[in-house]
Amino acid sequence: MKIVDLENSIAEKLFVAMSSCIPLIREELGSETIYAFTVFCASGCTSMGVAVSTRESVAHRIQYNNELNIPSDVIQMNAAEWKHLNIHHELFSDVEMVIDDFYDCLHDSGFDEEDDAQFLGKNTDFFNEFARDLRV
Repeated sequence: MKIVDLENSIAEKLFVAMSSCIPLIREELGSETIYAFTVFCASGCTSMGVAVSTRESVAHRIQYNNELNIPSDVIQMNAAEWKHLNIHHELFSDVEMVIDDFYDCLHDSGFDEEDDAQFLGKNTDFFNEFARDLRV
């Protein structure tokens, strides 16, 4: 498996999954306004879903912080605290299969887990570039 083939396959399958997910999320959120949207990866990206935060949930967080006497200009939330977390993971099964195949190739060629982490850490720019491409 060539890296460029892997990148193309992941990009294609992520696009399909996210394109399928957006209409479902819009329907589920009703009148809520999306504030943030991300692919939520777990277990070395072998399990994926979507995390969504809404303006309404941020307003609720600010109100909660006020009740705790936390200054109103301080808002700390990570995706694990978002109201809609790891949803529609079933849409990402094709992406997960490509990543599983990639891990299998690494292990079959003699990479160990430490090598995997070092290799993948050096190539995270792919995901950043992919995210930028989606905005175009």
